[in-house]
Amino acid sequence: MRFLLCLVFFATLSCTVAHAQVAKLSGGFVHMGYSATDEDIPVSQLPLYLDELEDLGYDTIIITPTRVTKSGRTCATSASDFEWVKGFPSKLGTILNAASARNMRVVVGTTYTNLRCASFWGSGNTAAVEADAALSYASLAATYGSHPAFLGWYIPDEPGPVPATTYNYYSRVTAKLKAATPGKPVMVAPYLGAPSTHPSSLAMAARLFRDATGVDVQIWQDGIGANPNAKLFFWTRSGYSIDDYYQALAFQLGTGGLWADVELFNHGDPLFASGAYRSTSAQRVNNQLWSARFAGKRVAWLNQFHMSEVVGPGQGFVESPRLMGVYRALYGLGAALLFPLNYSNYNWVTAPSSSYPDTSGYELFDRYVGDPRNPLDPTWVGINGAARVTIDLGSIKRVDWIGVQTLTYPSWGIRSPVTLDIYCGPTVASLTKVATASAPFTQADLAGSNGEEYVLGNRTPLGVNCRFLDLRMPNGYWTFIGEVEASRE
Repeated sequence: MRFLLCLVFFATLSCTVAHAQVAKLSGGFVHMGYSATDEDIPVSQLPLYLDELEDLGYDTIIITPTRVTKSGRTCATSASDFEWVKGFPSKLGTILNAASARNMRVVVGTTYTNLRCASFWGSGNTAAVEADAALSYASLAATYGSHPAFLGWYIPDEPGPVPATTYNYYSRVTAKLKAATPGKPVMVAPYLGAPSTHPSSLAMAARLFRDATGVDVQIWQDGIGANPNAKLFFWTRSGYSIDDYYQALAFQLGTGGLWADVELFNHGDPLFASGAYRSTSAQRVNNQLWSARFAGKRVAWLNQFHMSEVVGPGQGFVESPRLMGVYRALYGLGAALLFPLNYSNYNWVTAPSSSYPDTSGYELFDRYVGDPRNPLDPTWVGINGAARVTIDLGSIKRVDWIGVQTLTYPSWGIRSPVTLDIYCGPTVASLTKVATASAPFTQADLAGSNGEEYVLGNRTPLGVNCRFLDLRMPNGYWTFIGEVEASRE
């Protein structure tokens, strides 16, 4: 099936393209907070966090809002309706100095109003943000605009699929920012919206937006986590893929005017009782990066929550270190994958259903993740009830991180397991339990969560040595598994 898909989507390209380690992430958004009392990353944590981003190979960070609409206001009527996010503006100097010491550059977020003003492009709010740019950001530019790490500006209000109704807002704010720092680019991060729009039509709208507003770089969100209809190039359901959109956007904007915003979280998690997006599979990130290969730069949303040991766990994002560990292995950043492409040396202790089989014999390690919106995607392997698989590593190896992509689709009787028991040993006869990985939700929480994915895995490095791994997932429902990933430090 995958070979045929490659012929359809990549007539002149190798079928292994999605498996290749294409250009990795080279930047990411950094969220600092949403109010004068909200501080997501305190100054004391910044050096360690930027060290982490440097280790990932990042050369650019994009600060989300530095100013926001005050609590209790809706759409602003004057610049006095805004306030600095906690620690700013002085915090910017600390960030710029720390970034410069790590050979990074900084795109500075400006005033965010869409949190409280749905139609932020209205005349009153537009005039207020324009006035704020002329005051607050002209002052900021006078202090920091010549700093070697200062790259440009980011307008945090998101224009959706760049409708003409927003032109006036962005052109006026962009003009004020460019007046304060001539030669510095201005950026925005649109989202795809309804993916039924033809890619060439969306791309033309992006070009018209650029020409009408003067915005230099559009950082298009891929929507693979947030948008229920966004799809990767190999997923079999109907609709255009993000691959199609990025290719069309690059044609109209050029690679210099197009960045990709790669979402690091699973699809659908806000419906879980845990109330937060959760870290996705490193293999899915690799699939996303391939789809975004037409963009001039690929940046992440949001490292601190979804791919970090420094920030994520302390804020409840317990899966964050696992994604970072496997991502580092996938891209050769001081770690190593345990399984090569299309690894087949494993045994199903619980046999998959003939309706959802492991057809290839290496479905768990083909580096294609299952489509959370389509249980019939052939990447999913379905087991009626608990799932258990034993994997032979070939020799004694250190094992640190394990992740298993699972599906929740209650209308089909499919729910993600909430525990993963990990057994390890030099032989199958000597397997011992080394860890239990637990999800931050119960199966009851999944009752209304049709079409969602979760990567079940450990939260801290296992640090065990074994030849055989035995993964056991108790479940009273159907268990669907898309991909297994594992790495060592």
